[in-house]
Amino acid sequence: MSALNPEIISSEILKLLISTASDYLGEPVTKAVVTVPAYFMPNQCAATERAGKLAGLEKVKLLREPESAALAYGLTQKDDQVILVFDLGGGTFDVSILEIGTHILTHSLMLTHSLMPTHSRRWRICGGNSDKWRFVLRW
Repeated sequence: MSALNPEIISSEILKLLISTASDYLGEPVTKAVVTVPAYFMPNQCAATERAGKLAGLEKVKLLREPESAALAYGLTQKDDQVILVFDLGGGTFDVSILEIGTHILTHSLMLTHSLMPTHSRRWRICGGNSDKWRFVLRW
């Protein structure tokens, strides 16, 4: 029996989702948008993209969970806004500041805080234009 790594397991799950989507749509699915946790590191993002390739996708676009929440919210908005997205779950508390404009979404700042007792209890900047919003941490 061969060892299963996270990429293989993820690719098998993606294969099932691709098959279900293809059956429903009546045509092959070759591209996908996959949401990943806000705190995913570059190597974890790369592993997720590789899992998509192993599943037979030619293109995988990754979208961080707070960005997908902001997109869902922003679909009905007409005005430019700066919004705050809270993502509490899975052992972390993530806070993102996003700027929504006409057909534009900018991830300005993303902070993550582990709720797990074995992890550091400090806030960590994980992405976005952190210099622009650094005052938030001092406040």
